[in-house]
Amino acid sequence: MMEPHELLEGRHDREDLGSRILPELRTLLVEVEEKVRFGEEHNAEPIFVDILRADAREIRAELERRANGQAQGQTAGATVAFPEAAWTGLFAQWRDTVVPCTEAALENLWSAFLVAVGLMLGRSIWKDSPRPLYPNFYLLLLGLTGDSRKSTVLWFAGELLRHVGEDVEILTGIVSTEGIFERLAKKEETRALGYADEFRSLLSVAKRKGTQDILPKLNTLYYCPEREGIDRREKSTTVIRPFFSLITATAQEYVEDLLGNLEVAGGTLNRFLIISGEEQPPKPDVSSPSPEVWERIAAPLRQIRDRWAASPRRMDWSPEAREMWTTFYTEWRTARKAWDAKSANLTARIFEHVLKVALVYSALGEEKKISAKSLATAIAIGEWLQSNVLRLFGDVGLDQFSKAEKVILEIVKAKGEIYRRELQQSGFKKGINGELFGRVLRALEANGHVTIGEIETMAGRKRPVVEYVGNR
Repeated sequence: MMEPHELLEGRHDREDLGSRILPELRTLLVEVEEKVRFGEEHNAEPIFVDILRADAREIRAELERRANGQAQGQTAGATVAFPEAAWTGLFAQWRDTVVPCTEAALENLWSAFLVAVGLMLGRSIWKDSPRPLYPNFYLLLLGLTGDSRKSTVLWFAGELLRHVGEDVEILTGIVSTEGIFERLAKKEETRALGYADEFRSLLSVAKRKGTQDILPKLNTLYYCPEREGIDRREKSTTVIRPFFSLITATAQEYVEDLLGNLEVAGGTLNRFLIISGEEQPPKPDVSSPSPEVWERIAAPLRQIRDRWAASPRRMDWSPEAREMWTTFYTEWRTARKAWDAKSANLTARIFEHVLKVALVYSALGEEKKISAKSLATAIAIGEWLQSNVLRLFGDVGLDQFSKAEKVILEIVKAKGEIYRRELQQSGFKKGINGELFGRVLRALEANGHVTIGEIETMAGRKRPVVEYVGNR
């Protein structure tokens, strides 16, 4: 018979459930249900099994509450922190390897490892949805101009591949479709990593006569087709079973110059994992990892690569993961119905990103099927990615008034109630002058989003306040 602490270890009270993110709740539900089954099979004391069943009901109720809230359109663009669960296993070892050597954001370093491992695995692992999805990734790194250590991130990814011993084509300075396809056509199943130092340059190439097919071709290569080609009057090129990943970067203030509705509606942007994070504190004196340090992470990666290469497979779900995926996907699709068309388009491939990330975590864990743990991690990362794209690109294409309206409403919504003067000062910091602020506030009040009133201070003075209507 099991001891009480063995069954009830790791329990959480009801208040704690409310502070957890959805993927954590799903993982917790799986763990609790496993304990219930274990207790039943091993004749544990009924009272302890009943306690766990009650816990499971509480967690399911919290999940249902969250799902209903999302279905009503709540927090479509809420900010989500990068999940700590992403730093597990070899990802954690990677962090320990490279973080002392650079000031680059941790999120950027995580994405470099994701891309490198995906290139290492290649077409040896995939998930049908219904077309096969492989672990290749398109990354868009956002940061301050000149300070985001973009080239350092690419260098780390390339160095890891070199130490593992991977034969990967590195394409820098992408200027034409021909340049990409010529490298991919060297042999069947060529694996390649494209790098465009500035996203604006890539979009500029796509707008020039003669290279306007580069975005459609990149869109096609995202799915690693069996065969793809370009037809030219002088020379045609065909690639067989390519595996292509892409890293590009830009400063946020440059995005709107070139990114228009064509790139959004055309499905280019939603193929990218939008990676954004704060740089680490200054590190005046850094050096690259020693060969011994590189080998400590390269050696286990080689073993994992060789096992998957010897036995390629289409991955399926574990029973727990299948239930988790069904819940997540249904909630995600339901929530997006309440979103505007642009937000829905920007996030249309989040579920594919989740599947691809889950493939990598499962492969590193040498799982025969995608586990609930790997999927929960991927879902947490997917929710972070979705938060990024809505936060960073949601304003693209909006006029000045619409942007100001969105900023002011978000401030009021976050505060619930705020002094008018404080609200205006917050808007001024974001480039909203007094005249525009007044027009925006009047429009928000007229449309029923906020109310404007007065409160009396302790000194007997009356001060104008703005209140978010949704808080009433």
